Amino acid sequence: MNTQDQLFHGTVVSLDGLGAKSALGISGERLTGVGDAADVAASVTAPRVLDFGERSLLPGFIDTHAHSVTGVIGVDAMVDCVNTCNSIDDMQQQLRDHLGSVGESGWMVARGLLMLDQRWSDGRYPTREDLDRVSTTVPIAVRTGHLAILNTRALEVVGIEQYMGVKHGGLGPGSVQLGSDGQPNGRLNNLEGIVPLPEPDTATMRHSVETGIRRVFTSKGVTTICELSDTLETTQVLLDLMDEGRIGPRYNVFLMVPATMSLAQALNWRETGLTDRPGRYDIQGIKLFADGGYGSYDAAVNHVYCDCVALEPGSKGILSFSDDELAEVFSTIAGSGMQIAIHTNGERSQEQVCRVARSIDFAGDPPMRLEHAGNWVWDPETPNLWRSAGIQPSPQPSFLWTMAAGMPGLFGDNGRRHGRLPFRTLLDQGWELSAGSDWIWPWEEAIADPFFSIWCCMKRMGFDGELIDPEEAIDFEAALRMHTINGARLLGEEANRGSLDPGKLADIVVVDRDLTKGVTADAVRDIQVDYVFRGGELVHAREGAAPYQVRDQAP
Repeated sequence: MNTQDQLFHGTVVSLDGLGAKSALGISGERLTGVGDAADVAASVTAPRVLDFGERSLLPGFIDTHAHSVTGVIGVDAMVDCVNTCNSIDDMQQQLRDHLGSVGESGWMVARGLLMLDQRWSDGRYPTREDLDRVSTTVPIAVRTGHLAILNTRALEVVGIEQYMGVKHGGLGPGSVQLGSDGQPNGRLNNLEGIVPLPEPDTATMRHSVETGIRRVFTSKGVTTICELSDTLETTQVLLDLMDEGRIGPRYNVFLMVPATMSLAQALNWRETGLTDRPGRYDIQGIKLFADGGYGSYDAAVNHVYCDCVALEPGSKGILSFSDDELAEVFSTIAGSGMQIAIHTNGERSQEQVCRVARSIDFAGDPPMRLEHAGNWVWDPETPNLWRSAGIQPSPQPSFLWTMAAGMPGLFGDNGRRHGRLPFRTLLDQGWELSAGSDWIWPWEEAIADPFFSIWCCMKRMGFDGELIDPEEAIDFEAALRMHTINGARLLGEEANRGSLDPGKLADIVVVDRDLTKGVTADAVRDIQVDYVFRGGELVHAREGAAPYQVRDQAP
């Protein structure tokens, strides 16, 4: 930690109309002054001066929904079929090429794109038979998020019969999908964390977490990650590295139930051996799943899934809980001080959560979060339900690129209706929208970059190159607020983070240009993060970035 007072010179971007100031005063971890250099200098004593020229200084970015630890471990531990494949043939060849490198577990585990059925040329998911053509002796699993495909040998090794009829999976309503012959076809819906798949050893996880968090998040200016937890083992790896000073971001954590631990354990998390690090690693609340995923065709919606993808004819997805079950869960958590973040992909699950919360007069502080609400708002009345229940939406702008163009493949014309991430409409209604990446191993790493997410808000281009409801585009300032101060408010951290104001933590991002001269959508993806400071301490410097000038005292 820096103990010497500091004075930063640069183009300080405040969030009040993108007005620029010229200096930041820092004492310890906190900002003491923001404004003209001469005025701010009075707020610090004999400071070290860092002069960044005309480069902009921004508040550190806040990712309000990520799986950073799971993601970076998965990137290293799994065969890459995300960046290397556009078809099942590509996948099969990639797996064959790696058969000789199967580790001590004897397994081959690969990662494929979420909703790859909409993005790969085949227009379908791989099957058990497709994987059997790679090997019938090596157990193989291809994981895509909410969905895993196993070959015959892998199904035998895990003893798939014991998971038939599972209702609550690790990531939503669990199910073992069957083929026309009544036998498992290899697809497992939402059973991540329930069906055992091999994990790397601790030393490997340490390397992946240290290097991966730096590469994927810290280097992009993310200084706070709202983490949806993984296992206790991987959590301990993160904490050990944090204690050693090897992790850049702050963490606000939601314990995933039941994937990480049971609800009873989450409510008494200290008894599990888990410890926090106030201000660096804070247990924020509990993550629940009210429905499944679009990639597994079980997000609970009000439209019928197309016959070519539906789990059964006329399917509208699956709710994880009955109303009574959900009311019991909410009542159990009420008064615990734990914030609820509940996965609600589809509007039918959002309607249920709002209905149940109102029926038991549930009031949370901070309020309950609807994860993924604000992404698919096909019914204009849906935001009124959020408001009536006192619940905040928690959307993911990068879904404009990764998923929005795939909705017609799931719902036909209904998937083309206006309402795919309608940010302009929601902001005009008064919603202080935040921004989460939901980054994990099924995504390209660019998804975790806040400037990519800001580009999505401004450009609104899908993976097919088409614009998604372009009238819903927002400007740079509005998008920046989503990724900073609005995220802090969602976490109840607005007094400490999210903007460059006196008294707040000195979490600062320095970019390679002056952003107050105008930022177009096409230019956003070219912005480079030069330096990142957490609490006034340098935690990242981009290789090749222009150096800043250092002086011992103010001029």
